[in-house]
Amino acid sequence: MSEELTYQETLRTVGTLLERTGTDIAVIAVAVDRTEAMLPAWQYPRVWDPAALQDEVARQRRWRQAEPRDAERPWAGSLSRDLRTIGWLLDAQSAGRYTVVVTPQYTQVLRDGDEPHTFARSGGQRALTRAEAPRVPASMGVAEPGL
Repeated sequence: MSEELTYQETLRTVGTLLERTGTDIAVIAVAVDRTEAMLPAWQYPRVWDPAALQDEVARQRRWRQAEPRDAERPWAGSLSRDLRTIGWLLDAQSAGRYTVVVTPQYTQVLRDGDEPHTFARSGGQRALTRAEAPRVPASMGVAEPGL
């Protein structure tokens, strides 16, 4: 995560980019020096350094401020809103590296040494109980987020 960007801004921005790909499955690794997104359809992860992420945040802000809005400048979808909410929750925690796993049914947040936190989609309003929380598939690459 960039020193100047909050987790909320970072995850909202990445969520909007993921929505544009048409996906609702991803692993996002967030750190001070970069943000990385891994999708099943991508051969390699996409990595944004702080400057690239700042540029994308600025571009998306221009979309949201432009009037009138057309199909080329969509409103935020559910993935972006869900990730924005998760980012808001992370902003209240200690800064550090986080891995965010997104599936159509849930969003799971992992941090080294902590228990995973799993939220039902949409909106991240209710944390799932441990019994409800699905196991993260090893194929999602969560065990080693690459940061």
